[in-house]
Amino acid sequence: MKAVRVGCSGWNYPHWRRVLYPPGLPPRRWLAHYATLFDTVEVNATFYRLPTRAAVRSWVDGTPPGFVFAVKASRYLTHVKRLTDTGEGVKRFCERLEPLLRSPKLGPILWQLPENFLADHGVALVIGDHPERPFQTHDLATDWTFIRFHYGRRGRKGNYSDGELETWAGRIREWRKRIEVFAYFNNDWGGFAVKNGLALKQRLGG
Repeated sequence: MKAVRVGCSGWNYPHWRRVLYPPGLPPRRWLAHYATLFDTVEVNATFYRLPTRAAVRSWVDGTPPGFVFAVKASRYLTHVKRLTDTGEGVKRFCERLEPLLRSPKLGPILWQLPENFLADHGVALVIGDHPERPFQTHDLATDWTFIRFHYGRRGRKGNYSDGELETWAGRIREWRKRIEVFAYFNNDWGGFAVKNGLALKQRLGG
C-alpha cells in the first residue's frame, strides 16, 4: 500500500477555537497542536503573499518528524506572470521557503493552472471536489495524486456527509494500491475541515 496523507488547507483560523484549539492556547502554538492530529497541511496563504523565512523556519521547527507541508505557488507566478519570465519570481519564492526546502518536510508544490498544462510534464492533476465542478476528472497522471475537498454536496452548509466520506475513502483505498495520495479539506468554516479530515483519516485506518 502507498502512503495516504490527509489534512486541512491551512491551520491559522480563529474560528477553529473550541473546535480544534483549546481555549487559551495562543496562536503561535496552533500549528503544533494541529500536528498532534494530522501529519500534513496545505499552506494556501503562499498563493496570496510570501511568508518570511523566520515564519517558515518556525513551521519546520514547530512540527514533529515526518510532518509534511504542501505549499501553493504564488499567484504572481501563475496569474500575473502566467509562467513567463519567472526567474526572479521563482528565486524569491524559493528564498522565502528555503528552511522548508532544505528540510525533509516539503511535500507537493501546488500550481493553480489549467488542466491541459499537466500530464505531459509529469505533473499530478489536482482533483478539486466542488458542486460547481460536477464532472471533475479523476485522472491519475503520475504515481501520486492531490485531492482538494472544497464543499460537500450532501452535508449541511458544505460539510461532507458520512456517505460522501465513505465514497471517497473507497476511491482512495483503491488508488493507494498504486499511487501515493495527498488529500486536504478546504471547507474551514464551522470547523468542517477538521471534522471531515479526521473522519476520513479514521476510515482509512489513520
